[in-house]
Amino acid sequence: MDINKPTNTDLLSLFFRGVKKHKPHQPFHLVAKDESKTGVVQKYLKNEYLREDSEVKGEIARLFNVNISQNFFQDGAIVDEINILFENRNLKYDRLAENLQFSTDVETIEFDLIAYGENSILVINIYAAVDEEDIELFMEDMSLIREAFPEYEKYTINGAIGVLEIDMESIKFANRKGIFIIRKSGNAMVVANRKTFKPRNW
Repeated sequence: MDINKPTNTDLLSLFFRGVKKHKPHQPFHLVAKDESKTGVVQKYLKNEYLREDSEVKGEIARLFNVNISQNFFQDGAIVDEINILFENRNLKYDRLAENLQFSTDVETIEFDLIAYGENSILVINIYAAVDEEDIELFMEDMSLIREAFPEYEKYTINGAIGVLEIDMESIKFANRKGIFIIRKSGNAMVVANRKTFKPRNW
């Protein structure tokens, strides 16, 4: 199954766990499951998901990635997990911030996690699946970070993408561009870049 195209069962589970009136860019709150609406919602979602211009399709994708980003690392142990992943690369972090945002003239940019060390910063975005286009978009956002935060001048800034699904060509592309790839399968996580990989300093 394409992880960006969940089945109707996945959609129903997602909606029954999370649907509510919500403000833009905020996760849904939980509501009680209502079995009597299953057929109606299933038909509605099926029809909406087949439409190219469906707003529901975009919202499903957004919520799916929100769920992935909230559950990628173990809550409360994120810094420890990141340090274990990067201990062989002489990178160590001691504190963490979530949902770093800044605005440009045209949009608001948000990064999921920022790990801070004595001399280095690791900026992480988490996705269900990525390809080369997603990596390029992440790089565009990273290119603005020093201008938005001049107080980061003394730090080395690296970028990382946490992902569940990525093909080998996209990993090779990330290697060339200097982006760390943290790949997760079940509870296991690995840095998927080659051993000779040199991260880009943004």
